[in-house]
Amino acid sequence: MNLGEFLIKHFLNSDKSIAAPVFATVFASILLSSVQANAGEHHVQGGVSDNSWSGAYVGFDAGAGFTADAVSKITSSISPGFVTQLGTGATATMPYFSMSGLAGLHAGFNLQQDQIVYGFETDVQRLFKDANSGNAKTSVAHPVSGLINTTMSGVAYADWLATFRGRLGYVIQPDVVLYGTGGLALGYVKTSGTVFQDLTSFPATAPGIANMTSYGPKLGWTVGIGGEYKIKPNWSAKLEYLYYDLGTTSASSQLNYAKVSTTVGTSTVTQRVTGHMVRFGLSYHF
Repeated sequence: MNLGEFLIKHFLNSDKSIAAPVFATVFASILLSSVQANAGEHHVQGGVSDNSWSGAYVGFDAGAGFTADAVSKITSSISPGFVTQLGTGATATMPYFSMSGLAGLHAGFNLQQDQIVYGFETDVQRLFKDANSGNAKTSVAHPVSGLINTTMSGVAYADWLATFRGRLGYVIQPDVVLYGTGGLALGYVKTSGTVFQDLTSFPATAPGIANMTSYGPKLGWTVGIGGEYKIKPNWSAKLEYLYYDLGTTSASSQLNYAKVSTTVGTSTVTQRVTGHMVRFGLSYHF
């Protein structure tokens, strides 16, 4: 089975838990192929590369992002009293898997000392998120109002992401460097959730509805690995994996039974915003 068949069978059509190992396999395979293809064509003289990585560079990226462990949680705070107990069914934890395409720009600066390359890089990415969200349905028995049926959905994601990272690498061939990277991540995060509730014994009072949404910046951190290959003295291509964590985000709204002008309580959607990015990049070195 070749690498393409493996990806189709085990990533696109399989459980999300193998996504990270698949990307690691892709990363290692491509780097190994690049090194083997170029072995013997270049050499390191006196321990110093004859193809320096020092200097400033700019470029663009494209790739894919995914959230393999996203969990939306919706809870409702219940006010005292019989009528407000109707909201007791509005609680759920909803895992889901989501993917997106991404594209962006990057810029950085390297210094090289023997076979060690170090520097910094900053980038900004637009994430084209799909519409996947966590969904759940719950039914809770109430002694008077009968069965309380609640349908919920929730999602949180960054549609813009910028990183500010240090890079430390090792030149394994004059035109190939492997590196680790880490630093700050800043994302614009959208959080949304809905609660829809109806009562079997009192249909005239239902439905109860809450729509929650928020949008704003979140600061977090990122870490990753990568490999870069000099195509020409002034051009390089890279393959990079990044993990980012923007912390916890939330949005709240009142759960209203509009037909009886009753506010049950406050519904809140909460989620930790994390993600993985695998991207290819092309850079011009000045």
